[in-house]
Amino acid sequence: MCEDSVIRIFHLDPCDLVRHGLSALLASCHGMTVAGSASTATEALAKCSEDEFDVLLTELFFPDRDGRSLLAEFRLQKPDLPIVVLTHREGDKDTLMAFRTGVKSVLTKGVELQDLTLAIRAARDGSSYLPSNIASTIVQAILDQPDQPAQAVELSERDRLIIQGVVDGMGNADIAAHVRVSVSTVKTTLRRLFKELQVSSRTELVATAIQTGLV
Repeated sequence: MCEDSVIRIFHLDPCDLVRHGLSALLASCHGMTVAGSASTATEALAKCSEDEFDVLLTELFFPDRDGRSLLAEFRLQKPDLPIVVLTHREGDKDTLMAFRTGVKSVLTKGVELQDLTLAIRAARDGSSYLPSNIASTIVQAILDQPDQPAQAVELSERDRLIIQGVVDGMGNADIAAHVRVSVSTVKTTLRRLFKELQVSSRTELVATAIQTGLV
């Protein structure tokens, strides 16, 4: 469903055809507009420092900048700008790296338009959206890493119920109803758990919970 407020998207991709095509596709959905675009990371950083956007939609691979440094630079210059990655590569390490820099969603080119718009809306609202194939890729990448010493985190029964809700794929509202707390309490608890468990996304939380036996 389209929202009343228009989401201003900045699109960064080295391919002219991709930028022009996506601009037309996103314009077909009421409530979204590509308000700025660039073909290089340097150009994008300059433009984003001069104007305000709601979501950054970006590729990870550029001739003038690698994905890690690009995302780090955007986090430094625009810490509150939600980022959605739309990339041509399917790589466990690249996807995991993106999430650990605070990216909200990672999609691969060829994704359905519905998934892309859901990811953009979720990012604008401060949430993440992942198609099941990407979520599985990230969870497996985390689980395949060498075991790390478990974090000495003391969890309450409510903490565990909220984590279990995330593992079960529930949204914040459903978790709140199940645990019988407010949505605000769920959000506050998740922010604290992210910090204590040293994770940056719901997907990493799921993998960590499974890997360390929290649920």
